[in-house]
Amino acid sequence: IFHHDRQHPVAAPKYDVYVEALREAKEMNQNHLVRASVKSNRVFLSMIETQPEEGRGSDEGVPQQFPNRGETGMIGQGHWELSTSSATNRPFALMNQASVGGAGWRDAVQDAIALAQESEDQQEAGGDEHGKLDHHGGKTPFYAPPLQRQKWGEDQVLPHINWGDLFFDLFYVAAAYNLSGVLISSLKPDRWFHGAVYFVATFGTIFNIWAAKLDYDARFATVDYVHRAVEYSRVFFLGISVLHIKSLDLMVDPQSAETFGFCLGLFLECLVRVGLKVELIRKGKGDTDAIKNHTKRKLLQSHAPLLLWYGVAVTVAAVQLRSQGEKPKQESSGFDDDSLPWSVNDVPMVLCFLSYVLDTLFTLLSESCLLPSVEALKKENIPSNIDFCIHRYGEWTMLMLGEVVLCLLIVDTTESQDYYFVATVGLLTAILLQALHFESEPNHANGHALWRSLSMGAVYSILMQLLSMGLITMGVSCKVMLKTIYKTAEKASGDYGSDYNDMKYDSGWFSNNNGSDYDDRRRLGAPIMVTERDAAAIFCSSLVVILLASELITNSHRGYGESLRRMLGCRGIGMVPITVLKAALIVCAAILSQWLVDPKWVSLTGFFIVLMFAATRVAGCNLHARWDEEDELLKKKKYPHYNTHHDKEHSNIVSGSVLASTCLQLFDTEIGEDEDAIEDEPSEPQTAGLFKKSEYTSERRRERMVSSLQPFSDANNGEEENTKINSAESVVFMRDLDVVPV
Repeated sequence: IFHHDRQHPVAAPKYDVYVEALREAKEMNQNHLVRASVKSNRVFLSMIETQPEEGRGSDEGVPQQFPNRGETGMIGQGHWELSTSSATNRPFALMNQASVGGAGWRDAVQDAIALAQESEDQQEAGGDEHGKLDHHGGKTPFYAPPLQRQKWGEDQVLPHINWGDLFFDLFYVAAAYNLSGVLISSLKPDRWFHGAVYFVATFGTIFNIWAAKLDYDARFATVDYVHRAVEYSRVFFLGISVLHIKSLDLMVDPQSAETFGFCLGLFLECLVRVGLKVELIRKGKGDTDAIKNHTKRKLLQSHAPLLLWYGVAVTVAAVQLRSQGEKPKQESSGFDDDSLPWSVNDVPMVLCFLSYVLDTLFTLLSESCLLPSVEALKKENIPSNIDFCIHRYGEWTMLMLGEVVLCLLIVDTTESQDYYFVATVGLLTAILLQALHFESEPNHANGHALWRSLSMGAVYSILMQLLSMGLITMGVSCKVMLKTIYKTAEKASGDYGSDYNDMKYDSGWFSNNNGSDYDDRRRLGAPIMVTERDAAAIFCSSLVVILLASELITNSHRGYGESLRRMLGCRGIGMVPITVLKAALIVCAAILSQWLVDPKWVSLTGFFIVLMFAATRVAGCNLHARWDEEDELLKKKKYPHYNTHHDKEHSNIVSGSVLASTCLQLFDTEIGEDEDAIEDEPSEPQTAGLFKKSEYTSERRRERMVSSLQPFSDANNGEEENTKINSAESVVFMRDLDVVPV
């Protein structure tokens, strides 16, 4: 650490004590390798710049074991490994602070050891391959406080597979299947808006449960029996809500317990969610100030209001159910097949609808416009493990695609050419949609919309919800078309009676029996009759939503501003026809139902629209990839020493010698011509920092820079395979040197 100035009057005498402190820390931390880092080197160098200049230039008092540059020590040849993990930066930074004061070394060592142990716990919470928190080895405690999984500046490490998450997702398979029943019972011109409100309310509220679990798991790790029991209770309450997602008629009927059961499950799960937030405020381990600030804001802005919304909804539903309890069930039917008027019975689900919409809008607003300053951002937010979020969103998309597959495969079959044609084309369309989505998604945090900013992460979540609702609707439309073909084929075979003409446009999902008997309606569901034109309109509408959401999701990874800039730039002439063709395909899908109503031709045309859209996506991605390569070549041409690549953990790295030469190259390019604008070197440094423009002449600054960058070159000359410096640290280091624009 003292290579930059071996004669410093404060640093040099402390070397003996410092080495002893490191040795003691290593002995007391048997399972933790104490590693010096580039960051702590920088921190200490910054601190000792504030020390007085007396005694500089003298060798008196310098210990004989003080290493020469590049021989032994932390950054020499082989005693210590350079590390970019911030888990080891904090203990050394703490000891560096103690070294400047000149006292309290023993206390600093003990604090550093405790801090190192805490950092080791945080590494385990992050799910590294040697961690203990993401697998079941060892003894599981009865209770342990939640640990912060990810910290600012640390590498993104995907946690181990949690089978509980996959079990949790199974309930959403049933939820998507039941949501299709809500849609099918709404497929009439005079009740579609009513059904749309109920569909969005049911989908949005149960999605909030999934999103809340993702938000918690991406930030905190828990391995104890108490938290496992809490998670099981959340799954149970989710199951209660999913169980009561039924047809529109049953959820509107105050004599039915469906709405009450649905709202009760939401309320109980949200109560558990609020309890977990309170626990984080009181017991969370990690950056406690940030945990408290972040959790309090989430609690007040989202979870507490949702708990209030759900509480009012379940109370109203309970009152309605109790007030109708004394009436005969057959007297509760206040509507017929063709109309479903709004009434006080809709209040619980309207409250759920408003809670979802307002919470989504306020979250988008808070993440976009109400963020704290850059300086306070790390004190007000807990970073998420983006790789984990990407993994979970991918699993969610598979669930929604699975709903399309279920609707195509779990249906009565008939030996009809039209039936097999629609089923085959529908399966091919589902396969194309899966490829269209996942082939355009980044596999890692770098380059993903969730990594770009909090606001873009909120936009990505909303787009994923739109995509999911579009996929569920497409599955419903495919099932309706198949059931229509099935009934037509059965009629041709003579299995239906003479009254078939009265129900030939029935989708077949529910019976056409609309008697007043409550038990018949509960068993058979709502009576519906869907024409082929209505089925085609549903299919085309869902296709438009899917294509729009997919395109917006793809562009969110690059940024909408960057995508627009490239298209309007001098090189964007190739993107214009691609964009126009995409827009034309979406418009064609929107108006397709006005031309075609036959399920066979509607499904075939939809397949070709998706196929052409996928082709335009491939062409656009190839153009962007070529432009990225051209930009990379321009950078290398301007800065010959610029060289970055990705290691096995997709982290940008750069060797020590390349970093040093790049810094000097940038210095010569940006600063070399501005010597007249730089003030003369002051007699004493005015600030505690590294080489500010206003402090030194260009020659002096370059001389000091060469000295400071020497450890990087020495580390590289050691020819150790593990000696690597994170490129993000390189950028920060160069910005601290003020040799590149900030």
